[in-house]
Amino acid sequence: MITTITGGETEIVKPYIESIADPNYKKYGGYHTGVDLKATSVYNLCPGTAVFVGEDETGQIVIVQHDVSHCIMYKELSTVAIEAGQFVDSYQLLGTVKSYVHVDYLTDGNTMWPVRVGSQTL
Repeated sequence: MITTITGGETEIVKPYIESIADPNYKKYGGYHTGVDLKATSVYNLCPGTAVFVGEDETGQIVIVQHDVSHCIMYKELSTVAIEAGQFVDSYQLLGTVKSYVHVDYLTDGNTMWPVRVGSQTL
């Protein structure tokens, strides 16, 4: 699979799992918002503003807001190449990862479940 986010060919490490009825629910141990993609470098999908650059126990996090209510969150980064508040173009390098990046689409600041970064709910 070719993906802009990783800059080339990649594979899905862990898919989006919405419900217990999903055949991947048991295989991957429960719900999973977003998708994990095998990568070494991570590139921005759509132009927008980096509204959050920080970290949690999994690594560095970048959230890029594309319009009033739509963002993409990139998690588990090892390094980050941008700063919060910065405009980020399509295909611009966001950072690097050790083996995969977790990518989650946020609408109105939420996924199906609230996203927690440290003590802050986004």
